Amino acid sequence: MEVEEAATVECYSGVRFAERPLVFRFLNRRHIVEEVVKSWRGPSVLNFVVATRGGGIFQLTYHESADDWTILCLAAEKPGATERGAP
Repeated sequence: MEVEEAATVECYSGVRFAERPLVFRFLNRRHIVEEVVKSWRGPSVLNFVVATRGGGIFQLTYHESADDWTILCLAAEKPGATERGAP
């Protein structure tokens, strides 16, 4: 399912902002990040490929100049594996 949308992402910020995503909302569902599989920096963006608790794989991109996130679903989660409700 290749769906991209603007997103709300909760992340760990230590030395710099958005060091590691922890939880995000995608298609009105709450997803918990189990593992950051890959991360890299581009011109004014931070990219993360993450695996979620439900088995999904997503690319999260933080756009520094706009101060917003987009999410691209690379592999869908197992049915019923996500949490509904407030983040």
